[in-house]
Amino acid sequence: MFFPPNTTSIIQPMDQGVIHTFKKYYLRKTFRQAIRATDGNNDKSFTEFWKEYDIYKAVKNIGDAWNEISISTMSNVWNKLIRKLTEDSMETEQVKVEEVDNVISELIEMTKELNLNLEEEDFLNLINSYSMEMNNEDLMELENLRKEKYFSEH
Repeated sequence: MFFPPNTTSIIQPMDQGVIHTFKKYYLRKTFRQAIRATDGNNDKSFTEFWKEYDIYKAVKNIGDAWNEISISTMSNVWNKLIRKLTEDSMETEQVKVEEVDNVISELIEMTKELNLNLEEEDFLNLINSYSMEMNNEDLMELENLRKEKYFSEH
């Protein structure tokens, strides 16, 4: 038996908010590191920071971002799916939603410090991008864009 098409986000509670929250925390952690690296006596550019940003740092940031996910965030996700099994109050849920939404504002402020031209819509597109599945044509187009960019720079 197969699930009906386009039901993943309904069936999988992680898609109901935890992934969004995780991405916001991950970006905030990474941007904070970039600001520290490019501020003050370090004299490092954002490009230099990014070239030194390796898998180890990414994995560490993934762990730190995941640790920021609160029990109430997880409960709220499950609450949306199975209301009868959870007993969180609406007040706790509202506080957590506002707290997570403030992360976007923080990220926008950090981009100003890093001289990046990013707006709220850019972050929302990135955070929501996980739900878009790519087909073969999309992947081929992405590869062609990458090649065009490479050859135009060299």
